[in-house]
Amino acid sequence: MASAGEAFARAYPLTVVFDEQLPDSRAFAMRARVLGARIVPMRSDTGSETGSETGSDIGALWFETLMPAMASTDGAIAGLTRYADAFLLTRFAMGAGMRLDLRASDERGGADALVAWRIGAKPRFHSCPGTSL
Repeated sequence: MASAGEAFARAYPLTVVFDEQLPDSRAFAMRARVLGARIVPMRSDTGSETGSETGSDIGALWFETLMPAMASTDGAIAGLTRYADAFLLTRFAMGAGMRLDLRASDERGGADALVAWRIGAKPRFHSCPGTSL
């Protein structure tokens, strides 16, 4: 018999994006996986020592992996990533009609500041009997 948490995870699936180069981001994803989330690593093929130049890969991640997954579910996408990556993913999502549910920044600020974020599915409108939408 499935636990209430497992049933919730199936009904409202969560996909967590993480940066393999950041220990805090990896730990966030591993904890989310234990709780039933699907985890998706960001990969940087830029050869950058800092790993912060992931813009070209962020587009592929969004359009090839995340957006198709969200099109078929009422779930959410979350992550603990660098500011630039969080900014781009949330902008892609908002452009697709999704909503930014949560955003919290690291106190340090700067290019290496981590941002926790959560993107919810598109709002679904249902008409009530006797009304037209």
